[in-house]
Amino acid sequence: MFLSAVDEYIPKCKVRNNTDLPWIDSELRNLIKQKDKLRRKAQKTQNLNDWEQFKNLRGNLKKLLKKKRFGHSTNLKSEINENPIYASGNM
Repeated sequence: MFLSAVDEYIPKCKVRNNTDLPWIDSELRNLIKQKDKLRRKAQKTQNLNDWEQFKNLRGNLKKLLKKKRFGHSTNLKSEINENPIYASGNM
């Protein structure tokens, strides 16, 4: 009975962190977690291969972050050009 009440009344959606920037999606969050995990491993082992893996992943993450941020700003610019009402603040 308890489990049926839980299934019926408790929402089952993931809540997004409101402090994240709008261009940070689940793909970037996963890469950030992997990067942090590799950094901890490299610091613990002091192995050169671990450091190289960390540096490569960090570089790829930076490139993807710049690409997503640029894409987000480009998308916003096109939306403002299509609907200038949003730009003036009169919604």
